[in-house]
Amino acid sequence: MAVQAANYGIFNLIEEQAKDMKLYNFTLNLVSGNDYRRLEGTPYKTEKARRAKPKQPEIELAYILEEAGHTVYFTPENTLVKGMKNYDGIVDGKLAKMKTIESTKLDKIIDRIDESDTQKASVACIRVKNPSYTKSEAVRKIREYLSEEKIQNIKEVLFVYGDRVTHIKK
Repeated sequence: MAVQAANYGIFNLIEEQAKDMKLYNFTLNLVSGNDYRRLEGTPYKTEKARRAKPKQPEIELAYILEEAGHTVYFTPENTLVKGMKNYDGIVDGKLAKMKTIESTKLDKIIDRIDESDTQKASVACIRVKNPSYTKSEAVRKIREYLSEEKIQNIKEVLFVYGDRVTHIKK
């Protein structure tokens, strides 16, 4: 994506707009080119900014999302601004947080959506492992929560239950 923007001669414009919106981990000096990171034990590789360091659960989530037809690009953490919470990357062209939940409690999904919203992501990508609830219970809870006025930034949730992705829009 960054290479295409450069080819069209608009990367500097995009970078300036990103800075104006306080999206410092999109700036060119942090991205520093493209690279790939492999999901351990598989041939799958995810695309990332050279300085991005996605963790294995995030790469595994990226694999599931890409298999379902989504695009994932990991961005680096911004360590230049102290205390800044970073999003993890760009999913389908939108700022995204990626969370894997080990807890069996349904309320943990809401906690992760809240965190993603606080970090100004547009998309929360949430994968649950070992749930004690059904997929339909979780989707209903997410839809109810997204309908509340409290959520300001999250516009959609990509919810992964097992290996199935459910796209829930606000």
